[in-house]
Amino acid sequence: MDDAAPILPSSADRRLQLVLRHWLDIRKGQRLPSRADLDPLAIWDALPYVWMCDYLRDSHRFRFRLAGEELNFFHHGNLVGRYLDDLIPIKFRKEINNNYLKIVKTPCFLYAEGAIHSLTRQAVRGERLVLPLRETGTEASLILGITIVSYAPDFSDETGAATPNTRYIPVPNPCLCDAPAD
Repeated sequence: MDDAAPILPSSADRRLQLVLRHWLDIRKGQRLPSRADLDPLAIWDALPYVWMCDYLRDSHRFRFRLAGEELNFFHHGNLVGRYLDDLIPIKFRKEINNNYLKIVKTPCFLYAEGAIHSLTRQAVRGERLVLPLRETGTEASLILGITIVSYAPDFSDETGAATPNTRYIPVPNPCLCDAPAD
């Protein structure tokens, strides 16, 4: 299935498209795929950039369950077990957390390009795709993300690009032909 092309802009990094294509392929007729159906081999080229957070309903926070080496490098340390909002400059925390809450509550995809922020470095240009996942049942309980950053020297927070261009994309209805056979 090549549904990733109409969902993401044609300029989107091929690794984001790979992760989205895999997400769509593993739904098995469900609205959201199960975390258990993720196949690391299917997204091998993207793994250093992939991350996953548990959604903690009681506190409305996100805690890293998995983080690829490129994301750990970007944030100068292992992210597993850390809270997403603790890694973001204070002035962006509420907005970013609300973006991710929308992903699990709607559910929808988030595609962003532009400034990527961290407490440990200046903003850099990047691209991000965040997708809802379920652990059990039908509700989203995790988010799966991929973040590709460019350390190009021409990018600066002073260009007016402090906030990335963010798009929410509705989760497409699953194709009935993807449902498992009885």
